Amino acid sequence: MSLLAFFLFTLVVFSSTSCSAVGFQHPHRYIQKKTMLELASKIGINYGRQGNNLPSPYQSINFIKLIKAGHVKLYDADPESLT
Repeated sequence: MSLLAFFLFTLVVFSSTSCSAVGFQHPHRYIQKKTMLELASKIGINYGRQGNNLPSPYQSINFIKLIKAGHVKLYDADPESLT
């Protein structure tokens, strides 16, 4: 598994847990989650549509919003991806 794939998987796992439950039971997990989200805002995403087994533009946009990526570089920016 590539480092980016591992990072994104970890980020999704941490972001799917409840902040209040994690904060009361395991404070170090809350800190890890906060650190991961801050790091995600500093990473960039290269987004293109050439490939197989790609998520839909709608799913991709929601994922980019979920991880709060700070920068997105568009390749082959079709109208469906821009709305």
